Amino acid sequence: MDNESIFKEELEKIKAELKKELTKELDKKIKRAIRKFNKDRLLLELYGTNNISFMLYCMHIIVYPGNENFAKWIYKAYSLTEWENRRFLEPDQKLTVREILKSFFGECNTLDDFEWQIDSEISIMKCGNPKIINTERKFRDYRLFCKELAEILSKKPVEYSVFISLVDKYLVNP
Repeated sequence: MDNESIFKEELEKIKAELKKELTKELDKKIKRAIRKFNKDRLLLELYGTNNISFMLYCMHIIVYPGNENFAKWIYKAYSLTEWENRRFLEPDQKLTVREILKSFFGECNTLDDFEWQIDSEISIMKCGNPKIINTERKFRDYRLFCKELAEILSKKPVEYSVFISLVDKYLVNP
């Protein structure tokens, strides 16, 4: 073999190694971009309709605890936590407690917003006598409910029995 063919052969080996390394790095970047896109898509869903629906079902539960639809409202609120079962995310991607809390509070992260939502529920629902509540205390309870739920969900999916016990502890009982 002459020097030129040896040189060409070595050059081809180097090109192949570089191509392999660059392809590997590009694959990693593409996978990271897809994971970020999936997480962004999930967060957009969380901060959209789901958070408002979750909050409204909680308002129903707080205002009308004796209503015939009470169990249905609890289940619907619970079902909105199922997005946390990582439908869109890889198992090693976790949402933080802060991200989850942001989705739970949605349109209801201040006492004024909370009171407005409660008044709204009473005027819209008209399904029996609303429970007279101390909105300041219930807002604090709602925040504690969401915080405890978010802490559980940031680690694992919440079980229905646990969700019901949290509802009883914070949203129903005085």
